Amino acid sequence: MALVDLVGENIVSIALFAFTFAIGVLIRSRRNANKYTIPKGPPTIPIFGNALSIKRDDDFLNQLMEFGRQYGSVYSLYLGSKLFVIVNGWERIKELTVDTGLDFGDRGTTVPFLALNPKRQGIFDTLADEQWKKQRKFAHTTLRGMGFGKVSLEPIIKDEVNQTIAYFKKLSKTPIHPMKGFSVGAFNVMYRLLFKRRVDHDSDFADDRMKSFQDSMISDEGVILTLFPSTWPVMKYTSKWRKLYKAVDKNLAFYHEAVRVRQERIDSCEGEPEINDFVDAYLVHRKTDPETYSLGELDNVLDDLFIAGTDTTSTTMTWAVVYLVNNPDIQQKIHEEIMREVGTEEVMWSHRTGLAYTQAALLEVQRMANVAPVIPRQASVDATLGGYHLPKGTDLFVNFWSIHNDSDAWPEPTRFDPSRFLEPNGSLTKLPKNYMPFSAGKRNCMGEQLAKMELFLFFTTVVQQLRFSVAPGTETPSYVGEVELVRRPKDYKVAVSEWDDFTSH
Repeated sequence: MALVDLVGENIVSIALFAFTFAIGVLIRSRRNANKYTIPKGPPTIPIFGNALSIKRDDDFLNQLMEFGRQYGSVYSLYLGSKLFVIVNGWERIKELTVDTGLDFGDRGTTVPFLALNPKRQGIFDTLADEQWKKQRKFAHTTLRGMGFGKVSLEPIIKDEVNQTIAYFKKLSKTPIHPMKGFSVGAFNVMYRLLFKRRVDHDSDFADDRMKSFQDSMISDEGVILTLFPSTWPVMKYTSKWRKLYKAVDKNLAFYHEAVRVRQERIDSCEGEPEINDFVDAYLVHRKTDPETYSLGELDNVLDDLFIAGTDTTSTTMTWAVVYLVNNPDIQQKIHEEIMREVGTEEVMWSHRTGLAYTQAALLEVQRMANVAPVIPRQASVDATLGGYHLPKGTDLFVNFWSIHNDSDAWPEPTRFDPSRFLEPNGSLTKLPKNYMPFSAGKRNCMGEQLAKMELFLFFTTVVQQLRFSVAPGTETPSYVGEVELVRRPKDYKVAVSEWDDFTSH
């Protein structure tokens, strides 16, 4: 839609926004009077701020880096009159995530997701308050007791890896997109941990679950809704947002049925109920504090755990295939190391010490994939960052893309090169400071240890048994990503074969 059409159809919203823009200018002037120091940024235009110059996808991420080179590692962008502070580079990101504690620990807010989660419940889209601390601590403690991030979970992960490989082998006759295979495998790890159940890759239930989770990850059209927030009562009925809310409703129905069955069993139990899974543990625990551990909190905790636990691993592995296909010599070298050190036996977590090159390749996958390139934060108190004193409620974007694509730390950052993580003698190097795939500080990824084990076992076992190549009649998968709530590869298809089909190894 042309800009003139957009303006014509939203003239009332624009008029309302012009008024709020003037109020925003007044607020900014008062901030200065109150000794707040707002960082400089690119020039703005009335009403729209910087919105009309914002690019999309990887171009947007590179644009944020370029602005950082021009205006410093902490700078301002305005969408309309709404201020966003962009944080680039290792020093400032470490200051925000680690050194300042939870001063910038709140999540930013958007109109659609406030409508979905108005009480800011769960673990991810929350304030950094006592309620969040309790939910996170309970989830982390309970899941660790069930094997979360421990070697005791390894048999479950390996089983799902093997199921995923069997699924790929059945599809070896035709070009495939590997996302579904990895998604169902990662989903099942969480499903078994949370509910003690799993689904088959070929089942309708798996298709339905993956579609609902995918639709739940739809990105917020932040520019339009920030410029014209008064349009939300109409926009929420458009097809895009109807799809989002339908997916959320289906996810909730999935959780509610599981909770109902467990609640009935617990209620009918005369003695101390047996705790079989995470939901059992939550329902038993809420008996002592039903206000803190409410069913609404449980809905959002489950949603956060399922979506984060499924999407991060599956998207990273889908990127891994992109880099393997584009670098067949590296894929061959990884396979040869695995065959030399492990052979045809099952790959174990304990094998990682002998697989330095394979580990280096996986670290490089995570650096280049950058599945969570920009993370929203918000100042929970008046706080200082990079010498700027920012008021409580300031929205920030933490640009992890700027760390993993810093050419000073990573020469030729767009080149896939596992040797970046190796010493001259071939051993793994100490991880550099400019490497934060799981964020850092008190709001880092809670599932980091589980994700590391999953990624290692998926990556090594897949390359041990399968070879990915450009499918006949298709283009080589692109390194350029699409950025929504996560950064995904552009759609692609590849050929998959067993290594025994080739005489090269």
